[in-house]
Amino acid sequence: MFKKIPRVFFFLSMFLFFLEFVSRFYLFGFNCFNYFKMDSVHNFGVSGLLRSSSNPELIYELKPNLDTYFKLARFKTNSHGIRGKECSIVKPKNTFRIAVIGSSITLGSGVDNEDTFCLVLERRLNAESSSLSYEVINFAVPSYTLNQNLSTLKYCALEYNPDLILFCMVEAGSIDPSAGSEKIGQVYKPLPRSYPFFESFFVKLLEANKITYRFKEEEPRINRKINNSRIVILDKAFSEIEEISQKNKVPVIMLIAKIYCRDQYYDKKIESLSLKHGFGFIDTTEAFKDRGNLEKFWIYKIDKKPNKSAHKIFSEVIYNYLVKSVIRAPVSKTLPK
Repeated sequence: MFKKIPRVFFFLSMFLFFLEFVSRFYLFGFNCFNYFKMDSVHNFGVSGLLRSSSNPELIYELKPNLDTYFKLARFKTNSHGIRGKECSIVKPKNTFRIAVIGSSITLGSGVDNEDTFCLVLERRLNAESSSLSYEVINFAVPSYTLNQNLSTLKYCALEYNPDLILFCMVEAGSIDPSAGSEKIGQVYKPLPRSYPFFESFFVKLLEANKITYRFKEEEPRINRKINNSRIVILDKAFSEIEEISQKNKVPVIMLIAKIYCRDQYYDKKIESLSLKHGFGFIDTTEAFKDRGNLEKFWIYKIDKKPNKSAHKIFSEVIYNYLVKSVIRAPVSKTLPK
């Protein structure tokens, strides 16, 4: 009997190895054979791509001059720690600059640099312009709260003298400026980098299926309300952004860049407050309503971040709005009412 134990252990190990391999191939295709890509499938907090910021209100920021992978995609930052190509702080002549503020979806987690909606939009604008050069600068940093995004606008984006600001609002949980405030003034200490190549994606797949099931169970409850105190916080933040907009004579467009809507009440509040404070408003979710199973727009089946195809649709929606409301008219620093 005891002689069979090594054999049983061997076959059990081979079976688990087979399950792991099948899970990886199912999730990532031939990328599962690339160690460097597979070792990038982790969260930003344990990616090693962040550093402490010299600005205590920002707390942390992207490292400059990165050239690596994150969630299978090519991930590059310039010398200023901005995802994208190198750009000067001083704006070149005959250039229309769009500063984009946001977090992980805006950053384009799991999407190659060139396929993020910021750079797709920039290429489209430049391809159809004969008189102006367009720059779309992506100031997004993952997991930034509304408070950090406000600080990014004040201390980073305005330094580049933008002609337009796209301020991305994603989840209701990010609207509380007090979130993370206990860390302000402290030196940010990144968590140790993880090495996901050596983790079990079979287990992750099982966990993701449970989360997806719970998500589908919750989906009918999309009309849940954020409490009044958060609405007051949101209104106050919009007032500050409006003051910045008027002082610097730069228009602001509030952007909801998402594949699906899980909270109609919250999104409608963003829209109504945008109108109240004189901002433009773009919601990309309408563009996905008749496109079938939205899983095809995830970067992979255990991560619902928007993929390359979703970013292309984001850029199309934003482009159409800009052409209608901003670009075709003589370029000015005021949005039409």
